Amino acid sequence: MANTITLLCSGVALGVYIPAVKLNYQLRQRGLNTEIDVLERYIEAEKQSKIGSTKREFHNSFKFALKGQKLALATDFRSSLDEDAVRALLARWHADERRAFMVFSGFWLPIVEQYKAEYGLADARVDIIHIDSDYSPSFQNYLDLCQRNNNIWLMHAASGRLLSRIHVTDDEPVPFAKRRRACLIHGGGWGMGTYQSKIPELRDAGIMLDIMAYYPEEAENGREGERFFLVDPDWSPWLTDERGDYTFPPFAEIEPGRQPRFLNNPSYPLLFDVTRQDIAVISKPGGSTLVDSLAAATPIVFLEPFGPHEQKNADLWIRHGFGIAYDDWRRSGFSTAIFEELHANLTRERNKLHDLGRNYHAAENRSTV
Repeated sequence: MANTITLLCSGVALGVYIPAVKLNYQLRQRGLNTEIDVLERYIEAEKQSKIGSTKREFHNSFKFALKGQKLALATDFRSSLDEDAVRALLARWHADERRAFMVFSGFWLPIVEQYKAEYGLADARVDIIHIDSDYSPSFQNYLDLCQRNNNIWLMHAASGRLLSRIHVTDDEPVPFAKRRRACLIHGGGWGMGTYQSKIPELRDAGIMLDIMAYYPEEAENGREGERFFLVDPDWSPWLTDERGDYTFPPFAEIEPGRQPRFLNNPSYPLLFDVTRQDIAVISKPGGSTLVDSLAAATPIVFLEPFGPHEQKNADLWIRHGFGIAYDDWRRSGFSTAIFEELHANLTRERNKLHDLGRNYHAAENRSTV
């Protein structure tokens, strides 16, 4: 369909998938025509089938995940694509007169360039939406293509600036005094990082935890007052629902002796309801986690990053007084009082920023640093 904005993301990287689904909903609420496409739909079937086992390996070993990230940077992703499926996609875009693209994963850039070249589309508009404050791994092999297109940064490490935010709900942040005296701990979309190793130390320090489990067995042997949450293990981000829409991860609290009741919401992921009620999030510094931190005015305790771009995310957040490194928090004696000031800083800043979903216009929006 002409005038359709095409949002291009990756299901493997939930840190870009979830912001894309958020923005898609907000653009549709404004009456704009949009369509999401997920990269993994165009991967060869044999390689797509291996994603689940890789995900578990990355979850179980952060060292293995970091090695996998380096390997991905050294590999031409295009060798994994189903060429017939890609050609069919480009033909459909051409038939629909697609001219406006929002790119959330750099692996889409050569595909969009192929489309522009094959059909002579000098007028196609490509907006690269950076969820991280520096070029994430999917963009690092395509820096030349980034320079040819319009880069929209939510936050920018090199300049130290915050530029835009992604709206999540219309609710104002929960006042600090009314929050649950617990910290949400998780490892991002794939449950990666060192968060699991920190749980015993935090329990010994008396920190109440809300724990994001990634497999049901991880929710066993919890402490009194702790809560565990789980995404439906059968959900796939590159499969649509019965209406043909991509959805947020179906989400449930796990309670002993009860089958999880997975729920969903069309406008935002339900994990955000936990984020906004707790006093802090303990996590690696993924860009999507920072997006939610700002939206909820919930500070972050930063664990080890998944690559240099995530370290820059953490450095930026700490510089603005929105978060603290885990080792610094430990040196404070795991004080939870420090979160009140960080929450206040986030509350003051969040409404000053350009709201990307409410103000995005494919024909005219520009964001510079």
